[in-house]
Amino acid sequence: MLLKIEDKKGFTLIEFLIYLALTTVLLGLIVAIGFNVLSGGTKVDSIQNVKDNGNYAIQKISNIIGNAEEINGASN
Repeated sequence: MLLKIEDKKGFTLIEFLIYLALTTVLLGLIVAIGFNVLSGGTKVDSIQNVKDNGNYAIQKISNIIGNAEEINGASN
């Protein structure tokens, strides 16, 4: 009596679990990188806003001082 070895197609449970674990890790890394890129862009925008606000404040103070008729300050 000869035993025939059937050619099975498909995945074993272990192969499927390994595939699932690798896919989960790769997707997690991709999502983490995506969030870092998006938050990096937000940081750049925030820094630019702070710089613009600082420049506006300095310009406004300079104009007020330049247009002042007199300066009242503490004297020694």
